Amino acid sequence: MRILTAVLALGFSTASAWAAISVIAVAATSSSAPSAPVNCLLDPGCKGAWSPGSADSGANEGVYVQFETATEVESVELTTNVKNADAPFTLSINGTVAKLASTKPAPEPGRYIARYAVPGNRVKSIFFRLGVQKGGWRGFQLYAIRFYSQSKVLDLALPVLVPASVTATSVLEPQVAYQPANLFDSRYDFAWSINGQTSKGKGESVEIKFSRPQNLSAMMLWNGYQRSEVHFKANGRVAKVAVSDGTSSSSFPVADKMGGQRIQFANPFKNVSSLKLTIEEVVRGAKYPDVLISELRFIDDQNRVLIPQAQGMIPASSPLLEPLLDKSLSSVVCSSSVAPGNFQRNLRLRRDGSFVIYGKAHDEEENKKTDQVMEGNWEVRGAEIRIFGKRYADTVTRNEYSQKTAKAPPSIFQSDLKVAKFSDLTSAQQQQLAELIWTRISSKADWQEVNGAQMEIQGVDHRTLARGADEKILLGDLVKTLRSINPWTVSSPLVADAFLFSDDLGACAATF
Repeated sequence: MRILTAVLALGFSTASAWAAISVIAVAATSSSAPSAPVNCLLDPGCKGAWSPGSADSGANEGVYVQFETATEVESVELTTNVKNADAPFTLSINGTVAKLASTKPAPEPGRYIARYAVPGNRVKSIFFRLGVQKGGWRGFQLYAIRFYSQSKVLDLALPVLVPASVTATSVLEPQVAYQPANLFDSRYDFAWSINGQTSKGKGESVEIKFSRPQNLSAMMLWNGYQRSEVHFKANGRVAKVAVSDGTSSSSFPVADKMGGQRIQFANPFKNVSSLKLTIEEVVRGAKYPDVLISELRFIDDQNRVLIPQAQGMIPASSPLLEPLLDKSLSSVVCSSSVAPGNFQRNLRLRRDGSFVIYGKAHDEEENKKTDQVMEGNWEVRGAEIRIFGKRYADTVTRNEYSQKTAKAPPSIFQSDLKVAKFSDLTSAQQQQLAELIWTRISSKADWQEVNGAQMEIQGVDHRTLARGADEKILLGDLVKTLRSINPWTVSSPLVADAFLFSDDLGACAATF
């Protein structure tokens, strides 16, 4: 999500388990043509199912749900067509991967229930993600998502999805990354931004046209760039906004804060086909002149959350990039004998202009590898691809002195990637890439301790990719193996690796 993995507090009070809990965000990273909407999976009467709509079988794709308030929940149950309790899919609760508590057959034939206990008995958001496995997830179905409190299924107030179109007077380049359709995508990492190169924000507007007239009593707005606290402060925010249906208009102050806020209309809009939001006052960003709004919802006269469904723009591709879009790629190299573990990295470039990279990062404080996520947007720049977004840990770390747990704060990044087949690199580039891969799966201290003993580099299924008594021989052998495999390569100051398609390669296992 973060895809979709960002967890943002709205600042409202904790919800009662017995009142209908309002769901304000429901989304899938991709959906197949016959898939039911994600909000249907939360409805006990739903007869459909979700399956990924990517060009491969769906590794690293998933669905996201967020409540309006932190909610008392003891367990979450997923109903799928997967019987294997060890199947590599995960459920993140409030941004942290949860442990599977149990599995059992569902009442319906061919369906199975996976139950996850909720740490702390509070849920704000969940993200279900399919992992990597050889052969992929062909035929996968997710039928239901249920939340339990005091052994009862929570009563959920589900959002209403309304077909709509959206336009804006100004959009920052690249427009696909900052388009107004981002306001309704349930991804708080993606926003509409005015073009700060040509405007200071005042007077810029966004207009939503509904497929059918609506009665609207309020709106929910996520001000500024909610990708992270750093993004929020660096960019401009809205201080005052006017809302108009073309006949009447009202102005409202907007709080300068992270998270969502509800703005009640003093005079509700009746039977409106469109609504325009115009920026009247702004708070200047510390670094950039662009003014952003990350997400927008409306509340109708029945107090239901309305989420407009607007078609977004698709970024321009390139002949080199086209074979990789909407497919998951996984590292060919898994581990080394000098640093046991699983160091596989996964990359997915989505056709909608988003990307995600899952991998490992070294936690200096605890001297261990932690799960790391990089996500954001991509754009083609000549022969290269520029990626930009945020990087954060998906692992909660514990300080051994205070025993407190914490998550590493996200950081901003951008990088230009060069994509090529290994055979298209020069000999010097091949050697350099092998050296960079070696730094990912080991450290100088690790291999110096070997002191002349035979070292190995391994891939999936414990396959030995390289062997040598010193670093030079080991990396020379790795280059030879990569030439025979001829994987896709990505080279940049941020990411350097050799990849094959996840469905074909499968997942690494902890080795040695």
